[in-house]
Amino acid sequence: MSHTPEPWKLDGTNIIAGDGHTATTFTDTSLPDRGKSRGDANAARIVAAVNAVAGITTEELKRLGVGGLGKIYADRNQAEPTP
Repeated sequence: MSHTPEPWKLDGTNIIAGDGHTATTFTDTSLPDRGKSRGDANAARIVAAVNAVAGITTEELKRLGVGGLGKIYADRNQAEPTP
């Protein structure tokens, strides 16, 4: 089974997939005293991450592991000459 297509976007408490369907709905029940701010931030991060890895297979992402993309990005930026 394939994952929900990109790009994803936020619409209220829904994360909408590239095909227009709701990919998921989010709430933050762990921090009721903080309102929606933590939940909103988490949802925005999820959407940004999903869109950033469009075109990379799930297997490749698992192989990279936690921080793997960050390391590749940092290594690439260090290798580029400064103008």
